[in-house]
Amino acid sequence: ELPASPSLPQSTARRPLQRHGVYLADDPHALLITDMSPRTPPTFPLATTPSKQETAKLTPPAATSSTLIQFKPKWLAPSPSAPPNSKRCRTCALHARRALPTPSFCPLDLISPSPPDVRRAAALLLGLPASTATASTITTDPTATTTTQNGTSTSAHNSTQNGGQNGTVPATATPKQLETLTRVTHWALTSPLLRHLRSLQISCDPHGVSHVTSHGGETERRGLQIAMTLRDVTVFLVVPDGKGELRARLGDLDVKSLGKVREWEEAERGLGGGWYQGGRSEEHTSELQSP
Repeated sequence: ELPASPSLPQSTARRPLQRHGVYLADDPHALLITDMSPRTPPTFPLATTPSKQETAKLTPPAATSSTLIQFKPKWLAPSPSAPPNSKRCRTCALHARRALPTPSFCPLDLISPSPPDVRRAAALLLGLPASTATASTITTDPTATTTTQNGTSTSAHNSTQNGGQNGTVPATATPKQLETLTRVTHWALTSPLLRHLRSLQISCDPHGVSHVTSHGGETERRGLQIAMTLRDVTVFLVVPDGKGELRARLGDLDVKSLGKVREWEEAERGLGGGWYQGGRSEEHTSELQSP
């Protein structure tokens, strides 16, 4: 895709229409992350002509397959603005109000110390029904794909990607999906990534947006800004076939604008009207757009 630039006519820049006129900030800093594409790493040529022995070493490795999982962990701790009698976490309260057509995982389950809770959350994250976490019935259909509202699972053989987001939930799981489920569950139980992310969310915003708008100074506002940024990051998790090590990286680290503070406060006020407490029925609404 061509990068948008003030010197490049908008008609030739292949960007979504709503992105026209929006450019990267004039910032001397940048963040480089590992390529998380689910493919075999390329073999780069040498500057000099290799010998026969070196040529043998340059033979590409056997093609491997892996699964790239993308998901937003969202709020990994209860909202500090939630009422004391809340029964739902912030993410689940928002999902209930939006009445999502397909079930989504609870972030608090994903970082729970309880393996059954984590496995249930991981199943939903992979686009599988929660019952898959304990079910013994599987399908042998090798063409099944898994996607969810908040997680996208893409299989790849070398650089060939396979799969898409269709919003459907399969009734059963393939053997490979069950293996991936077990490995993702183990990763969530043992990796420090999500727990460190939760710790930062709590430390940066210990009191909630309403406290910040009414009593907070510059330090509190900056902390809220960072916390809201960390509540909307994307986790890229590569699960290689076989016994390979799972690799995880964070993306979508663009800093949230403090111009959204009132929007965040309104979102919390709306969820506090019964959605946190679990006393309201699901309804279709699109008015809440905050992370």
